[in-house]
Amino acid sequence: MLKVLVNSPSSAIMRLLALVLVTALSGCAQMNTQHNNASGSVIAGDDQGTPVGVSLSSFLNESNRGEAVQLAKSPWGPGVNVYPGQPYFAASGRVCRELTIQGNGGERAAIACKMVDGQWATRRQVTSAQPQGSRF
Repeated sequence: MLKVLVNSPSSAIMRLLALVLVTALSGCAQMNTQHNNASGSVIAGDDQGTPVGVSLSSFLNESNRGEAVQLAKSPWGPGVNVYPGQPYFAASGRVCRELTIQGNGGERAAIACKMVDGQWATRRQVTSAQPQGSRF
């Protein structure tokens, strides 16, 4: 007796779904291998920020939140005090710290992130809190 294999509609659908799944997963794997970023960041680009110098980098590596360092020379000008916040992992995949900079007639916020070589660099702040009552 000769048996004829007949494809049922459900097996055809299962094969189609398996093909779609394999195609989607292989595309995800290829995306990751095409991204060669030496910065250690998930965000592409060569811009690591403005280096803060060896002494401030050492301080940021070893300090706790609320400690301060006074710098004669810094990216924010001479004679400033820098107060680091708690280290955190940024969306870029790097360790960063919020900084409060006091000196030169005022106080301002900054962000520093650790680079691949272990030094720190200032980064542009993407967002900031708006004062209460602000319309924008």
